[in-house]
Amino acid sequence: MRRHGPSELRNEAYFFLFTVPCLVLYTMFFITPIVLGFYYSLTNWNGIAPTFEFVGLKNFLMQLKDGSFHYSLKFTLTYALVVVPVAVLISFFSALFLTTVRGRPQTAYKGFLFFPALLAPIVVSLIWKQIYTHALPWIGNALNIEVLKVSLMTNMKTLKATIQIVHVWQAVALQTVLFVAGLQNIPEEIYDAARIDGAGFFQRLGYIVFPYIVPILNMVLILLLKQCLVLFDVVMGMTTGGPGSRTESLSVYIYKKAFETLQVGYATSVAVTVFFIMIIIAMVQLNLLNKKDVNLQ
Repeated sequence: MRRHGPSELRNEAYFFLFTVPCLVLYTMFFITPIVLGFYYSLTNWNGIAPTFEFVGLKNFLMQLKDGSFHYSLKFTLTYALVVVPVAVLISFFSALFLTTVRGRPQTAYKGFLFFPALLAPIVVSLIWKQIYTHALPWIGNALNIEVLKVSLMTNMKTLKATIQIVHVWQAVALQTVLFVAGLQNIPEEIYDAARIDGAGFFQRLGYIVFPYIVPILNMVLILLLKQCLVLFDVVMGMTTGGPGSRTESLSVYIYKKAFETLQVGYATSVAVTVFFIMIIIAMVQLNLLNKKDVNLQ
């Protein structure tokens, strides 16, 4: 075994010292809150009292009987079932467009695509709320378009869709960047060989592009899934979970339980449940898609 000299040991000590501030901050603001969250999920703490009781799994058992939690879970999952595939498709074909088209169309599309990413989600939600409640009805009345004469946010059939449109509009930019990076890593020789063999556009997508971008696709799906499961800013900015609890996502439900009814222990247990739901879905997704990864075959 090779022995390290004094100078090498000194250098390694210096390198370790440079990582200490990051380790301290990571522990303080990430590891510690997670550990405390698991602990408080087993208590009846109200967030204010200096004392509280350890109730074990009572909070998790309460979730089985809590109709409001079930509705929020259903709303969030059905919301994700629309947002995730739509955002993935738009992002992927946007990336294809940006990697194949050159000139002014590409520049204009980049500006349109990446503008929403510069704004905070709460700002985006407030802007779109004004568009839905004022701008679109004005256009509808001016052009005599019946569908737009009344705000889409007042119709229970279209209310969820209005939030999903805003989410997709802002989420597409980052996912497009990831897909562009993945597409640029595909060897050009494979494309050339496929064209010589007479492979069509969709054949190249299925047999060349898809296997190579599976790692990027995994990342995009996990990021979008996480955004949907912790959906908060857009809902709070547009509907605050209303009317009633019609658009109450899991994060909004957790917020209301923690800060409006002061059931911090129960709210934390719901957050822990969401954490495990996210892990389970991500593991299933990774297991299914990794089988298609060209790098793992």
